[in-house]
Amino acid sequence: MSRIKGLDHIAVAVRDLEEALKIWQEKLGLILEKVEEVESEGIKVAHLRTPEGFTIELMTPLVSGSSLEKFLAQKGEGLHHLCFEVEDIDQWEEDLTSRGISFLPGYPKAGSRQTIIAFVHPRSMTGVLVEFAQPKGSK
Repeated sequence: MSRIKGLDHIAVAVRDLEEALKIWQEKLGLILEKVEEVESEGIKVAHLRTPEGFTIELMTPLVSGSSLEKFLAQKGEGLHHLCFEVEDIDQWEEDLTSRGISFLPGYPKAGSRQTIIAFVHPRSMTGVLVEFAQPKGSK
């Protein structure tokens, strides 16, 4: 069975990335590592490094109709998901599915920071959207 290697990031949905960066970067002193567009998800992501070494991701929609745009319309800005790094995402998905955990359709697929990602349906995780990520090229 595959295992969780650790917390990779906490994702926060925001409407205005520049305004959010002022709070998280300037006021809290987190270090901006990278801003990238993730076309497969229709989002723009700013990666901020915490002193503990994991990342806070500030995410904003890039395209109309994206799942993040729908999330913001329904729930507003705030915590979007938790992400854990795993060694083998295919094996992890197989293991969890066999234990009754439901993954969102269309995954695994390419994510940000050169990862392969899969999301678990919040109904399977006490209402929390959970992402699992495997760095590309690892196994």
